[in-house]
Amino acid sequence: MTLTVDTVVSKYIAMRDKRSAMKKVFAAEDDKYKLAMDKCESWLLTQCNAMGVDNFSIKGVGTAIKGKSMQVSCKDWKAFHQFVKENDQLDMFERRISRDVLKSYMKDHDDAIPPGLDLIFEQTITVRRATTTKEYSE
Repeated sequence: MTLTVDTVVSKYIAMRDKRSAMKKVFAAEDDKYKLAMDKCESWLLTQCNAMGVDNFSIKGVGTAIKGKSMQVSCKDWKAFHQFVKENDQLDMFERRISRDVLKSYMKDHDDAIPPGLDLIFEQTITVRRATTTKEYSE
């Protein structure tokens, strides 16, 4: 069988559709397990609190440990940025470069990049499904 662009693009789209369908089935099934596990965690936490313990250890099975997690959100970015600058607390930010901001900077500065950065460009290919156009007759 000789490969043609038509054949490969058609097969690619068919495989992507199959993966998408499989992901939906998996996600629906996985959601059931997540919900059941959330209920188990809630029940175990209630039991820890009721018994005044921090963990349950089940020999040969596992351990349930009560802990704390912290969630953070920023209600005033301007105030937080000012705090970071005034207190030299740049380490409060996670180390990730905003590609959108960098692209904008490069556009405004003749493709110059700030010091300390390396850029890697990879060639990619995107396969899109053909769009069907509806013909309207009057």
